[in-house]
Amino acid sequence: MLGTALVLALAAPAFAADKQTLADIRAELAQVSAQLQELRSGLVASGGRAACRRRAGLRRCSAWTRWRRS
Repeated sequence: MLGTALVLALAAPAFAADKQTLADIRAELAQVSAQLQELRSGLVASGGRAACRRRAGLRRCSAWTRWRRS
């Protein structure tokens, strides 16, 4: 009985740390979710996926051109 009480007493801080960690993870997840929503809104405002593909293609082409010139 004393052993069980001792184990529970020692484990209590660990459980508290887990709750704090879970709260931190939830807060981070909320931030990432908000950032993802902002990115989605920007994607729609910029013309959608096709516009993103064109921009990515232009970046690749520009990078290739810079590489060829160097």
